[in-house]
Amino acid sequence: MNIHADKVVYKEENAHGELPMFLNSETNYYPEEIADIIINTIEQVNGIFETVVSDSKLYCKEEGEKIRENGVKEKALNLYIKK
Repeated sequence: MNIHADKVVYKEENAHGELPMFLNSETNYYPEEIADIIINTIEQVNGIFETVVSDSKLYCKEEGEKIRENGVKEKALNLYIKK
């Protein structure tokens, strides 16, 4: 999963960037069950995030899917911070 920050003000300047985050993986692909848990958790955390960081939103977006050789379906996830 990558965290994407867009239009973040840092020391009076607009800043943006990307921070990779991996959960027991070297990519942003997660088994479908874990991906659904991550998406649900981010939706819940966003309720608090919007209160702490005004005029902002934290959301998770599916960027792709693949099926491994063993038949396990995986989803690619990215986490976005919108300000």
